[in-house]
Amino acid sequence: MWLMGIRQVKEYLQGIQAKLVGHIVLQDRYHNWVSGLTIVRWLMFGKKRASFLLPDAGVSDADIQNSSQYGEIIRKVTNKKELADMQDLLLAAGAINYKPSVLFLEKMGHRMFGFWAKFIRMKGEFGNPKRLFRQNLFFCYLLIALFLLSPFAQLFFNLTYPLHRVGYNRLNDCGVK
Repeated sequence: MWLMGIRQVKEYLQGIQAKLVGHIVLQDRYHNWVSGLTIVRWLMFGKKRASFLLPDAGVSDADIQNSSQYGEIIRKVTNKKELADMQDLLLAAGAINYKPSVLFLEKMGHRMFGFWAKFIRMKGEFGNPKRLFRQNLFFCYLLIALFLLSPFAQLFFNLTYPLHRVGYNRLNDCGVK
């Protein structure tokens, strides 16, 4: 969930009179269902490596290693003090692989995570045992949303994408052109 996250980072930076000049996105390359299963396996059982039919969880080691190519771009831009060009150069090098359907799912998820966070915090701070029931409800919701609701949301997006195309293609505020 990087699209909504980068927007929030930009807002925080503006709040302290700072400017984001570039960012890189490393993301899991598998379908949402597969990614969801691997992340649950990793979080619940501590197994990040591939097992049975599932691949490694999260961003691949190869993608992490290949991200060093962006370091050279960042070094050159900062040495020349031409920070305004950084995001364009990173984009040209493939630093962001944008999928329009991700924004659609992220917007829905972002709203719901905010609701659940507030709902759980109403029962106390981190570690408070009074929060446990609400945390378990959230876990159940998360499984239902990931494995039952998101496929329908994805289908809905795919069917209505031509109607939204202009809006989803204007993502300059996320660093995507």
